[in-house]
Amino acid sequence: MEKEDIGCSVEQMRIAAEGHITTEALMWNQKEDESTISGMTVKDFRKKLDDVLRNEGYDIENQRYPEGYQEAPLAYDAVWSVALAFNKTMDRLHKFGKSLKDFNYNNKEIADDIYSAINSTQFLGVSGYVAFSSQGDRIALTQIEQVINGSYVVLGHYDTQADNLQWYYREVWQDEDSTPSTSNELDNQSMIGQMNLDEDDNQTVDTTTKNPIWTINIIDKPSNYSLCMTVMRRVDRNPCFETENVRGNPVSRTRW
Repeated sequence: MEKEDIGCSVEQMRIAAEGHITTEALMWNQKEDESTISGMTVKDFRKKLDDVLRNEGYDIENQRYPEGYQEAPLAYDAVWSVALAFNKTMDRLHKFGKSLKDFNYNNKEIADDIYSAINSTQFLGVSGYVAFSSQGDRIALTQIEQVINGSYVVLGHYDTQADNLQWYYREVWQDEDSTPSTSNELDNQSMIGQMNLDEDDNQTVDTTTKNPIWTINIIDKPSNYSLCMTVMRRVDRNPCFETENVRGNPVSRTRW
């Protein structure tokens, strides 16, 4: 921190970071034993990749991986995406007496066919379920994490393709009296809540009869899936609702 001229102590930085929530796109299929389009499972792919890197001199046993290791499944599935798209394009072009060999960078017709084929390509790969948005961006599973006691803890996963949020009830909220509390103090079992989002700006979802009700706000849907999770407080047995603005958008806050 001295090199970056940060006037905070390590302890102050730790306190500031505690409890923050972050998201990231997952690059590996979370079901390691599931067979993918290539016939390999994630475990098979990882073993083959590690064997190649080990032969190149990398200390895999001590987790000394080369830069880009985590993105390897994306690269592998990208090749599959292009191959499958080419197959679709070849079939279509053949009906008109053309082929991919006729393509050049001035041939917009074939370029549009290839783009359309890639955009409609969907399959299960080593990076997870592979699909693309209308803008051509890869749709990936989003992992939601929170720093709890100095370590990242997985809170849930959001599947954009299925429009489904899995929540594991592990989050810890900081109350006004600085006493950490979980949103599910009365039931500490490891439970998974399924929350399906609809087109409403604010939707209260009762996951199960045993768990609290969550309020989810979707900002700028569908172009920007920004989920604003509410803070759950157990004030008394009677719920009440507040409203506050987040980036100019009204957000319902549930209090317990």
